[in-house]
Amino acid sequence: YQSDNDLKLFVVGAPETIIERSHLVLSQEGFKPIAVVKDKLQQKMNTFASDAMRVIALAYKGMPKGREEVVVEDVQELVFVGLVAMYDPPREEVKEAVRQCREAGIR
Repeated sequence: YQSDNDLKLFVVGAPETIIERSHLVLSQEGFKPIAVVKDKLQQKMNTFASDAMRVIALAYKGMPKGREEVVVEDVQELVFVGLVAMYDPPREEVKEAVRQCREAGIR
């Protein structure tokens, strides 16, 4: 897909944004259009979210040599690589903050 001489732009971010800006998915079989796996990705993100996990997405694209800066317009037509899910439990002090809010009449 990309020549070995190209620079690579690696992107990490919110899955919805990365998926929206991707046109291909890197898979074991090669490259596929993102539309083929979009529903499956959404199901996986929902599963992670229901397990209290924070999810980020990874993607890349080839960039021409000699570019000094990356601009927002460059973050399009990405190759989606995958999702990363991390357990993100509430901090201990949240219990006390919630208790104080309830005592103050906040619901």
